[in-house]
Amino acid sequence: MPSSNIKTILILVFSFLTFFVTAYPIIKSGSSATLYTIDPDVHYLSNSFSFIKSGQIQYNGHPGTPTIMLYSYVLFPLRVYAKLITKIPFSLWVFQNTELTYHYIRVFQSLLLSVSMGIFLLSISKMTRSMASIIFAWAALFVYSTIPQMGSSIVPETTSFFIISVWFLIFSTSIKNISVSTQSLLSIISGVALANKFSNITLVLSTFALVLLIPKLNFKQQASKLFKSVFIVISTFVVCTWPIRATYSNMFRWVSVLASTTGTHGGGKKAIFDAQSYLASASSLIHNEIWPVSIMVITILVLIILLTTHRVKIKNPLIIITFSALAGTIIFAKFPLNHYQLVNYLSLVFVASVVLTHLPSLLALSLPLLLLPAVFTNLTDYHLSISQAMNKTILFEKYIKDHPPQKGTLWEWGRTKDFSYLWSRDWASGLFDEELKKYRPNLFAITSDFKQIKVDNRNLKNVFDVCWDKLYIQQAIAPLFLKKYPNHQLKYISIPNTDNMAVIESNHCL
Repeated sequence: MPSSNIKTILILVFSFLTFFVTAYPIIKSGSSATLYTIDPDVHYLSNSFSFIKSGQIQYNGHPGTPTIMLYSYVLFPLRVYAKLITKIPFSLWVFQNTELTYHYIRVFQSLLLSVSMGIFLLSISKMTRSMASIIFAWAALFVYSTIPQMGSSIVPETTSFFIISVWFLIFSTSIKNISVSTQSLLSIISGVALANKFSNITLVLSTFALVLLIPKLNFKQQASKLFKSVFIVISTFVVCTWPIRATYSNMFRWVSVLASTTGTHGGGKKAIFDAQSYLASASSLIHNEIWPVSIMVITILVLIILLTTHRVKIKNPLIIITFSALAGTIIFAKFPLNHYQLVNYLSLVFVASVVLTHLPSLLALSLPLLLLPAVFTNLTDYHLSISQAMNKTILFEKYIKDHPPQKGTLWEWGRTKDFSYLWSRDWASGLFDEELKKYRPNLFAITSDFKQIKVDNRNLKNVFDVCWDKLYIQQAIAPLFLKKYPNHQLKYISIPNTDNMAVIESNHCL
């Protein structure tokens, strides 16, 4: 069998394996446990429901718009079923089949991850023509804790992986002769990536820098092509985020908050850079991702050796990708969030796979094998963590079903179907408001200061002006509520085998 056919089969095997190892836990547990994670799952999927219903997207933080729109298209078979078979509006069908819908998208995430993996490995195959590099790349990705989670959680990183993989596939087919048209196409793809996640800025930097490698251009022509590339990226970004154009000011305001604070999600000190918090964040990343960090460091060191020995030229496109990824790694190490480093790690794994071909054959074959124990450990941890989370959700849902309210249920937070309705209404600006009023009129959310209850999308009332007898709340937060209302007869009950949840019962309406 020709070696090219063997490499194709190897890529297909790794793609299928990617789907199997990530989808197996969620398929095994079924839809009843599918709300084991809700952040940012509800943010994105509820806005897809909103986009289908009214063409509106309210969520714009990252901004994530391509992912939201992608889900709306993937839901098309369910929309057809709702219209032709059940003959009810899709928003009502989703309300009645929330768990099934989330489960459907989670399985799609595994499928998208496997397709993205296949494209990424294909780009490496075209660059290296090496089976050792293909095996290494797959193993190197699966020692990164973020990758398995992308196959089940409803997050934009999975879409980013697909976009980035397409970028590398085009890059790998034209690396020997980067033309103006190729660089323009890469600009479009990087614009889509930026619209999906601002952390994909590294891909944009690499794309801009490739202008320097277009042959037979003088300085003036390079400047002109760079300006054109910037225009393409910005235009693509606008097209891909068009549904949220009215909220651009809020989006960029949030980006400025993230850039000017030292903690995650706008927390920490008010400073662009703080050495103490930066070092703590970087140390956390290194501790949590020791294998990926080791791969990145070794790749850079080997590349430096290849440069000093003139086996690789400074104008090699791989050097540009490495410097861009290194810059992105340093910038986003400000936050101890592993998934912020996705594009940087993918870039350096791509470079490492090429560098591998410069090493002695025995060493090149040994490195992927050395990673396999770490891959096994990472996948075991992934299966264990989400299985435990799913079991907690199942038990929590059972407790809620076995202890129905007499008057009403109030929610502070919880990984459950009922809370997903309320959070969908918040994050998608009124989604399910009509359905909640009609079918669940006794389901309420409490404000973060515990002063008021959200009766619906617009109306607020004081906590004890609404009839409710059960408040589901996190155990760590419950004392704050009890301390705030010492003069009311409240009963605290911890709920065993859940995600540290409790219920506070009140008889003010009974």
